[in-house]
Amino acid sequence: MIEICRAKKIETLYAVMLPDNHRAIRLMKEMGFAITFLKDDLSGFFLLSF
Repeated sequence: MIEICRAKKIETLYAVMLPDNHRAIRLMKEMGFAITFLKDDLSGFFLLSF
């Protein structure tokens, strides 16, 4: 999906992830995603953007 977005010149890609999904969050960090904790959301989700 990331490669398709890059090919189409999409500048920002967002993903919402549960905080206990440690493997996926670590992978996203390694891929260069910025990680933001959604403080306004009571569910404790993380927002990832690239």
